Parts: sequence; structure tokens; C-alpha cells
Amino acid sequence: MTKHSPLACLSNATLFKDLPESLRKKLVTISTHQEYFPKGSLIRQPFDGKDGMLVMDKGKAKVYSLNEDGKETILGLLNKGDSEGQEHLFSTSARENFIQATTDAWVCSMTRNDFQKLVRQTPDLALSLLNDFGQKLVTAEKNTVRRNSMDAKQRIMAYLNDLSKNKVQIK
Repeated sequence: MTKHSPLACLSNATLFKDLPESLRKKLVTISTHQEYFPKGSLIRQPFDGKDGMLVMDKGKAKVYSLNEDGKETILGLLNKGDSEGQEHLFSTSARENFIQATTDAWVCSMTRNDFQKLVRQTPDLALSLLNDFGQKLVTAEKNTVRRNSMDAKQRIMAYLNDLSKNKVQIK
């Protein structure tokens, strides 16, 4: 069995993967690691008072909602390294979905309050996150323009061109 690495676990979260290691190490200090959930147990549910995000360290889970009649709609599946709830680090809105372990699962997490406190104390973290969000907004706007002004072939060619520009050279 491999030893748990809190830094590697949090680095899997899309929100944090591009942050400098020094900032990710600060995030480790405010996170909880390897909380165990047996198969079938609820990891999160609406109004459980658990805000913030989680990262699947081991195991699998499903994210789902229930309609008024109790019918389940699966919104996604979480595997090792997947994260869920990043939006809850920035918003006070209540969680509306359920997260249930489909195998025995170990989860790393951080609360909104701890995250917000660290962001206030760490300007470099705040700036890195803002820059990342800004880049995502630019990409979203570019995709909207493309969707409204290009046919499918042109959109695919533009996307492939973008990928080629972002290609990382391996030395």
C-alpha cells in the first residue's frame, strides 16, 4: 500500500494543480486527510453543514441529486484524484447534491472558512487564483464567440490550433 501524500492529494484538484508548490503546501495545512467512508455511506448531503471541497484520495463515489419524487439522477462519478465542490470554497450557497461512496473511500477535504482565511492571509494565493479564473473567463469568452460565429469544422480547427500552441516540449 502506498503512503498517503497530502500534497499530492490536493495537487490533483483542478483548482490547485497549477499553483506553485509553496502555495499548495500552505493548503495542506488547512486540509483534512484520509477521512474514511465505508461503501454506501454518504460523504456529503444537502444541509449537512459541511461546506468546501473534497478530493478522492482512494475509492470511488457518485454525485447525484434527488427530485421531488425521490428519483435519483447521477451527475457524475468520482475516482481517485477527482475533486468535487470547488465552488463551495467561494460561495455560501448550500450544497444541493449528494455524494455517496460506491466503494470504501478515503477523502481529503478543506472547509470554506479555512480556505477563505488562508486566502486573506496569503496574497500570492489570492492572485494566483484570480489569474487562473481570469484565464478561464478568457477561454470561455473565446469559446462563446467561436460557437456563435464558426461552423463545427472551424471550431475544431481553432481548438486544435489552441492545443498546438499550448503544447509542452519535453527535453
